[in-house]
Amino acid sequence: MYNKRVKKWILIGFVVSFARADPPQIALPTQPSEAARVEESTAAVPEPISTVVADEQDKDWQEYDNRIVKAHVRIKTTWTVMEIKETKTSGSVSFTLSRTPLVTFSVTREPMDGSFEEYVSSSALTPIYPAGYNEARSVLAGRKAVLIKGKASDGRFDASYFVADAHSIVQVSFTAPQESWKQYQAPFAALKESFRWLP
Repeated sequence: MYNKRVKKWILIGFVVSFARADPPQIALPTQPSEAARVEESTAAVPEPISTVVADEQDKDWQEYDNRIVKAHVRIKTTWTVMEIKETKTSGSVSFTLSRTPLVTFSVTREPMDGSFEEYVSSSALTPIYPAGYNEARSVLAGRKAVLIKGKASDGRFDASYFVADAHSIVQVSFTAPQESWKQYQAPFAALKESFRWLP
């Protein structure tokens, strides 16, 4: 009986002492100061990949500049644009001229690890054009290029200009189904005519 009373008082004493103990502290997140909020709001906004300027004479067209692939071209406002930035100096942009049939124009810039000749060699191009291709020396916007024509791995006909630019290789591609190729010669020619390299 005595043991039970002692245990009961010990238990009550423990509960009372625990109740009087300081509650655990909860650290609330601090609110940023006014100066920090102002600094955050004025922080540098990342530079956009591209800029577009509307043609005031013809609202259906716009001038497009891409600082990653370093290219300028005149595009239609209805074309879908997809941009990818991989690094500060590599990435791609693709324009969808038509969804059905699928007709595209694209520019890709990537660093060259080897020589330009390696990138336009048969071993490098065969996986891109498994059905074969034709190769010719050419010029695009004033720069020497290798022009490759053939059926791409997705089955569409592709004409790509490969250009060396310092330590980068640039691929400028015009792609459409073989049966629609003639139909898109005029827009492709206009793209080529407006295309220029940016510094």
